[in-house]
Amino acid sequence: MSKEEAENMWSKIQDLVKGDVDNQAFNTWFKPAKALSLDGSILSIAVPNTFFEEWISAHYREFIE
Repeated sequence: MSKEEAENMWSKIQDLVKGDVDNQAFNTWFKPAKALSLDGSILSIAVPNTFFEEWISAHYREFIE
């Protein structure tokens, strides 16, 4: 699938997350993440470092999935 489709999906997920977390948490953890690709139902995102990856996975993986 196209990068545009991945970006659209990530934007929808970010909208859902934004409604569930305060602005500071959203701006810190989710705003820096960028969509890379969408392969079927698997969305790949890029985050600044491993700490971001681990934190998002630990706190929001189920919600995102």
